[in-house]
Amino acid sequence: MKRKEIREEIEDKIKEGEVIGGKYEVIEVVGSGGSGIVYKVFDRNLDCYRAVKAFYNKEGEMDVLEKEISFLRELNHPAFPSIIDYMEVDGRKYLVMDYIEGITLDIYIKKYGKVNSEQAVFWAIELAEVLEYLHRSSDPIIYQDMKPSNVIINAEGKIKLIDFGSAQLKYCDHRGREHPYTGTYGYGAPEQFGYLGKETADEKSDVYGLGMTLHYMLTGNDPSCPPFIVQPLRFYDASLSAGLEKIIEKSTQAEKGKRYAGISPMKEALKRQRTSEKRWRYVYNVVEGLYYMLLFLLGGMFLNLCGYVKDGIKETIEITGYRERVVVIAGGVLLLCLCKYVWDKIYEHFRKNIRQLNAVYLSAKRNKGLIVIVCVAICIHLFASPDTVYAKEELLPVVVRNEEGQKILIRYDAQYSPKGAMRMEVPSDYFLRGEDYELTVECVRIRTNEKKSRTFYLKSLEP
Repeated sequence: MKRKEIREEIEDKIKEGEVIGGKYEVIEVVGSGGSGIVYKVFDRNLDCYRAVKAFYNKEGEMDVLEKEISFLRELNHPAFPSIIDYMEVDGRKYLVMDYIEGITLDIYIKKYGKVNSEQAVFWAIELAEVLEYLHRSSDPIIYQDMKPSNVIINAEGKIKLIDFGSAQLKYCDHRGREHPYTGTYGYGAPEQFGYLGKETADEKSDVYGLGMTLHYMLTGNDPSCPPFIVQPLRFYDASLSAGLEKIIEKSTQAEKGKRYAGISPMKEALKRQRTSEKRWRYVYNVVEGLYYMLLFLLGGMFLNLCGYVKDGIKETIEITGYRERVVVIAGGVLLLCLCKYVWDKIYEHFRKNIRQLNAVYLSAKRNKGLIVIVCVAICIHLFASPDTVYAKEELLPVVVRNEEGQKILIRYDAQYSPKGAMRMEVPSDYFLRGEDYELTVECVRIRTNEKKSRTFYLKSLEP
């Protein structure tokens, strides 16, 4: 019987309100893994909640129940649940553990989209310390199934690691076994599935799993779901640092020799990255605070020149050289905005920012960093010519089709290799008759930031 069929059979038999072993009342399903289904139950004897794991008991598989009991019994760490009871009912084996009140990391990310970088690094360091504890125990354990669904965040914001169904002793002899490989596709290292020949899982396999878990926390892109593609970190979020991208890239290398030598070097790299980001964040906040302080000061000077409010009536002040002072202050605002723009560019260059492409557009390139300067310039121009009307520039959405005329959906989280030429269609409603237009198609190579573009000049027919 296949694992899916076994899971459905268990779920049909064990439903909400069922009582297991005469005292554990089923409340709800908490989750399921490669070895069984976990339920939240109410202990009628002790009047408290517990977690009960119902094992699949699939024939031909190793007895993961005995292995999990052995691991949890020997481990003494606050990140692991404690064993309460073990029982066998109607041929089905159950393991009763402490119930951890909280939310699994995958549900957390599905709810909030992703984790901010500071919190993600903090949790990654906690997970690294837990894995380090396993690797440095008297009989080293390789966890082999580091993934968001096996990480629980409790009410205090601390992480708990569950499900030892895939764990193995480091020096366990796999010879003679037909299927010694285990793990979750997308998070498990290549050697866990036999992709590296005779290579077996070790500490570097857990380094790979932690790297993928951190990538998922920062991007919200699940590598275990279609299209099973993992892009560089800043492809999803250009504001993330180059340091974090390097850590994840090194920890998730397909070849074991190119990864960190163990979980400890990865943990130290994460700690250094956290310290570096805190230092830069502090400097950035100080500079940004000075910027807004000076901007507020210049704004106050401008208002002082324009007038003051007395008894609810605005009175104009006659000032010698009024026009010259207004120009000087407006120039100061523009200069300050330009300095802020230059500072942001330097900061982004330090982080080696990569432009994120969310879709395909036909338009001239625009830089959002100049919004403040443009707004100030528009205000000054409106002050001089209040009757001027400005047209709003819009990005033109396009439809991309292949040679067969099939529509191609361009997404930022997927890769495409279309054969032959591509045809891009722009709605004609966007063009006024008798007007000239300039359209630019621009492609950016993600890794090198190399740009290629082509400009088209369109002349619409007279109405």
